[in-house]
Amino acid sequence: MSIAFAAPSQQSEGYPGVPEVVSRVRSDGARSVAVASYLLAEGLFQQRLRESGADVVAEPLGLHPSVVRLACSRRRLAGIAAPGGHRPNISVTT
Repeated sequence: MSIAFAAPSQQSEGYPGVPEVVSRVRSDGARSVAVASYLLAEGLFQQRLRESGADVVAEPLGLHPSVVRLACSRRRLAGIAAPGGHRPNISVTT
């Protein structure tokens, strides 16, 4: 098994693009390649992952309550206000 890190966009500094990594892993002899998506939702970057040439691409993380709680917590800890300048009281229940 081989693990490689990639970024979905050419503008992502420090990591090669996903298609480049998929090609490299295949040239190193991998019989199949899977990509784990750490994206939250469908969109352009998820589509790029699907077009990367991998055999399997995981679905986006989605709106699982644990992911929403983590995102809200990080936003709150960073002191980032919601659009309009107000800080909504966000509560997620499982």
